[in-house]
Amino acid sequence: MELRQLILSRARELNLDLKPRVIDLIYRNIHGLLNPNITNIIAKTAFGETTLIHPKYGEPYHSLSAGVITECDSKFIIPSKLLDKARISKELSILEIGFGLGFCLARALNLLKMINSSIKLRLISIDSELPKVFPPPPEVISKEHSRLISSIPSLSERDIEFSLILKDAREALKCVIGEFDAIFHHGFSPLRNPELWTEDILRLAIRYLKPDGVWVSFTSSLAVRKALLNLGLKVQSVSPVGRKSPSTRAGFNLSQNLSCVELKKLNTSAFAIPLKDPELNWSREKILADYLIRVMAQGGLEPPTPRFSAGCSTN
Repeated sequence: MELRQLILSRARELNLDLKPRVIDLIYRNIHGLLNPNITNIIAKTAFGETTLIHPKYGEPYHSLSAGVITECDSKFIIPSKLLDKARISKELSILEIGFGLGFCLARALNLLKMINSSIKLRLISIDSELPKVFPPPPEVISKEHSRLISSIPSLSERDIEFSLILKDAREALKCVIGEFDAIFHHGFSPLRNPELWTEDILRLAIRYLKPDGVWVSFTSSLAVRKALLNLGLKVQSVSPVGRKSPSTRAGFNLSQNLSCVELKKLNTSAFAIPLKDPELNWSREKILADYLIRVMAQGGLEPPTPRFSAGCSTN
């Protein structure tokens, strides 16, 4: 279905009569988000590490300002509390949504084994596709990265069980078995890669979280945080690295630490409504059209400013 027609059709389903200029505004927002303007697919972080820019989403796999290792540590591994658990546990498990380049999982393996060499790790990662060529990893994780990449799609040894599911996460998450100490939620930024950030896929993901488990991600998106709150999780901000915005940690047994300013935005902003994908099969266009129409209905739509967003994902 042509994009303008899709917008009109969804508006009718929501019983909204959109004026032509509003339709045009929503169209231009979606068109800009779905058509990134990029010229290179290889990028260097501020620390000289090599990462890639995804041609479909127009964003780097890692923060160019924070760097690969700093971002993996500060936005995922340390906030997940896995390092503390590794000191007292015999086994730990990680569910990763978005394997990407494999750097974050390799770094987790690196740090956890450094703390407890005998710990057994269960690692399940999901991605719809892999890059044709993996760039060289940072030296500190080269051994662990090679171990994972060379074993794709699975590895079963005394100290590690690793599986990579190459499938749309919305389908793959229906097949996962067991509970996990941490969920690393990657993907690209929510409005570029909306199918990975809806309330519906988050509901599917967190059912695998242990009662004391932690969900972590780079994003501070109002839509994502509102969805997590709606699903009964407590939400925390994690101190930012490489950019002004904090990242997010959530769990059932955490205490909420959001500031008054953050809480006010979640309670009053027109953008603080979850992305939706009730059948877990909507296209990116439909998810965005639905979201932006509902944002518009609350008076929140502004002129489109899609831009290159360095540091919106880590894996």
